[in-house]
Amino acid sequence: RTLDLRSGAMFDIGGGSTEIVEVEKGRILRAQSLPVGSLNLFDRHVSKIWPKRRELEAITQAAGKALRSAELPGKKAERVCGVGGTARAVLKSPTPTMTARWWSGG
Repeated sequence: RTLDLRSGAMFDIGGGSTEIVEVEKGRILRAQSLPVGSLNLFDRHVSKIWPKRRELEAITQAAGKALRSAELPGKKAERVCGVGGTARAVLKSPTPTMTARWWSGG
């Protein structure tokens, strides 16, 4: 799909990093890359195929630490667009509403 994102934020969670772009009135205000991606978080924190509760907590802490150090928009974006395979996988998850709520901090 194509989305005309004039104002808001876009994110792409890759295997090695996460990209965040802030857009306002069709112009990029800020773009940054965080050193957390789905594969490197898995490799650093998970010992077997399925993560244990403490490993999930370690992943959550590492992602939270990276987000706290990021230069995120000062105000809540009116529209957020996730791109790439991880965003599509979240939408296909058994509980996308719960997952979306978790990502938004709600």
